[in-house]
Amino acid sequence: MRPPSWWLLALLLTGLLVRAVPLFLPTYIDPDHFYHERIAQAVVNQQGTPSWDALSYGGRPQTYYPFYHVLLAVPSFLLGVDLRSAYALSSLLLGLAGMLAFYSLAKNLLGEKTALASLLFFAVTPLAFVRATAFSRPDGFALSLLALLALFIYKRKLLSVALLGLSLALADLPGAVFGAGLFAVWAFLGRGKKLARNAALVGVSFLVLGLLYYLFLPWASFQLSSVTLSSEEVSSLNVLSIFGFGGAAWLFVALGLWELRRSFSRFPAWLWAWLLLGVLALAVAIRNLSFAALPVCLFAGAGLFEAARKTKQYSKWLVALVIVALSIQATLYYATLDPLASPGFMDSLHWARANTAENSTFLSLWDRGHVITGVAGRRVVMDGYFEFAPQADERYSDIISFFHGGEANARRIMQKWNATHVLLDSRMPALFPSSNLSNRIRGWSSFENLFDNGVVQIYRLRS
Repeated sequence: MRPPSWWLLALLLTGLLVRAVPLFLPTYIDPDHFYHERIAQAVVNQQGTPSWDALSYGGRPQTYYPFYHVLLAVPSFLLGVDLRSAYALSSLLLGLAGMLAFYSLAKNLLGEKTALASLLFFAVTPLAFVRATAFSRPDGFALSLLALLALFIYKRKLLSVALLGLSLALADLPGAVFGAGLFAVWAFLGRGKKLARNAALVGVSFLVLGLLYYLFLPWASFQLSSVTLSSEEVSSLNVLSIFGFGGAAWLFVALGLWELRRSFSRFPAWLWAWLLLGVLALAVAIRNLSFAALPVCLFAGAGLFEAARKTKQYSKWLVALVIVALSIQATLYYATLDPLASPGFMDSLHWARANTAENSTFLSLWDRGHVITGVAGRRVVMDGYFEFAPQADERYSDIISFFHGGEANARRIMQKWNATHVLLDSRMPALFPSSNLSNRIRGWSSFENLFDNGVVQIYRLRS
């Protein structure tokens, strides 16, 4: 086996290990995972996508992208494994497919060695922790699906483009909107290359066909025209660090762009457009990191290859330094994540499941809502923030007001949303330093303390 093949195998295994971290450190599972696992389990139980979610937002139509949870459940149907194993297997297999597609595309565009350098960034950047782990988010799936779509458009595989385009539209709405715009630009820039242009147009057509699905849903009209981004603030520090060792990956991106300018005519214009569109999408919402990942990692790899070529006898040391730096950055990034699903937090939810009525409704921060519904099996005032949920902004505003207001305001908000219980945890004072709610609520006669293990407090609203 030639050395590049060993490198490819090593990078793919490393990428899978990075994505599999939550399997070994379960306390770092993203809160969204509990929601997705719960709905995917409902898909398995009902042999289809549920139309009603009895726990989210106190009960509402099931409005999440329909095909995403079907994808998570497929291994459970085919192999008979439990849902959590199916979730991890689906995510890891699609992550592997995305890495292979990215490498193949980069190899066709820039050559084998540059493709390996690009795959290094794609495999182990902290982005993989945030969006594409073994318990992936929809935009983590979109990261792989966009890589596969780009490869098949480049290879002019029309049937594969059509099926993947439709799948993306039904699995991740923002990814489908971005993909439709990107491939429309690709088709426009592909004039003179009829087959590539036609493949891009097929991708656009089936993405749009999938998007039309949402127009026929009864819940779509009230939010498709007004999408909230209140929970999606963009931090320049996060954007810099998310792609690797303190933002130094962007230095290699700049170097790659500088070197490739000389071969602009042979380098596909659609990829330059992808980088521009990805950065613009990233400026809108932090979750759009996935859309910029492919061109950022590809250009970073090109820059690393050029730097290694110019340093000649020191090139192996440079590559080794980058590998070590990326590994350290990934480790440090993971270490800074504040685990929500800690043992103390999980103990409180098991207590709530056993000691509160099934029709109880909990008020807490929206990300805690995912874990409350998934583990305690109780209704919440709010959980997901961006899934076409009813009164998302109003509920979020009331929850923030609850933390900062007085007893009368807290009681009013509880009654407004038919909430019966409040869940507070030890991480909240850092989020709301001026609130001091965990201490103030102890003196409120309207609330009775039911549980306190030093990590979580649960209160009941007195009738």
